[in-house]
Amino acid sequence: MDKKPVRKNIRLQGYDYSQAGHYFVTICVANRRPILSRIKPKRAGTDCDICPRYNIELLPMGIEIEKTIQYINNNYKQVKIEKYVIMPDHIHLIVNLEGKNDFDTDRQGCLSLRDVIKYLKSYTTREYRKRTGDKKSVLWQQRYNDHIIRNDEDYNEKWQYIDNNPLKYILLSEGQL
Repeated sequence: MDKKPVRKNIRLQGYDYSQAGHYFVTICVANRRPILSRIKPKRAGTDCDICPRYNIELLPMGIEIEKTIQYINNNYKQVKIEKYVIMPDHIHLIVNLEGKNDFDTDRQGCLSLRDVIKYLKSYTTREYRKRTGDKKSVLWQQRYNDHIIRNDEDYNEKWQYIDNNPLKYILLSEGQL
């Protein structure tokens, strides 16, 4: 019988991921399939100093992910996905948790980061399975990466990373990086 490898716990030990704070999260599509979006460079003559040099065209699953992000932002009052980008094979998010409130009886206001990611992944996986007609198809990798944002400099760095990721993708695909 083959033994599964023992996976290292990548969460910060002893940290309460339901406490107030900002988190940078990356979630990858299983097998890194490019099924969420297409990133295309803008044609010559359409570029300007304040416009990005790319267009992101969301594919059907990318649209579902964006709808789910909007749902979370509109329905969970203590959770705000402040910034995100839907890349072809992964997503990046900056999630703001306002934390637990001892007097809050609204269960939806008490989500941990794990709860937010679990909701996003489970809902979009259900939608993916409907589209594929395969009840066992897998949309996401099992795990996700998170980074606890500790200060304004860190926050601004992650914000810029999200802004620059599509351009980096284009430059890599064109062999310029």
